[in-house]
Amino acid sequence: KRQKSGKKCRPLPARRKGASESYKEFKAITFYSECGKHWHEVLSRVTRKKVGALVRREAARLGLKHADEKIANVDGASWIKPQLIAQPDKLPLDGLGLDFYHLTENIHKCRRAVFGEDDAAGQKWTSDLCHTLKHDGYDAAWEALTKWRSTLRSPAKKKHADRLLNYVSDRRDMIQYPDFIQKDWQIGSGP
Repeated sequence: KRQKSGKKCRPLPARRKGASESYKEFKAITFYSECGKHWHEVLSRVTRKKVGALVRREAARLGLKHADEKIANVDGASWIKPQLIAQPDKLPLDGLGLDFYHLTENIHKCRRAVFGEDDAAGQKWTSDLCHTLKHDGYDAAWEALTKWRSTLRSPAKKKHADRLLNYVSDRRDMIQYPDFIQKDWQIGSGP
């Protein structure tokens, strides 16, 4: 816009680093029916500590408590879960799951660091791990991950493996894919 105006302007100040500025982080909150017929989105720049109140307000406005089942699929940010479960009477959830897409993003990040971008063994490892998570659950996946990690020799590769192990461990109660699938619940969010 500054260039198109034709006026000579002073340069903009350098962009500040970090996510502490209110304009740098937006939250996308989406309520939708299983079939996708009903859809309600809220975009907000509220701070992380205020997201729970916003979600509860919108849930009340939509009459979410009258829904047969209330499932939340969320990304892996550590601050989200406490915001959603803070007042269970006001936001009664039947299930809280880690969005499968976000989990696989972290698995692929680890794969690229340990195996390289196009390594066939890395692709197979990723596929096997995702299948285990989806169909056998957290415990089987944890066992496979720890066994795999013990085979690594490079400190750099171990560091990436440890990062994935910590990510998975911190979200173990949200990795319930076999239960979600059995109940016919989505394991990934449309958004």
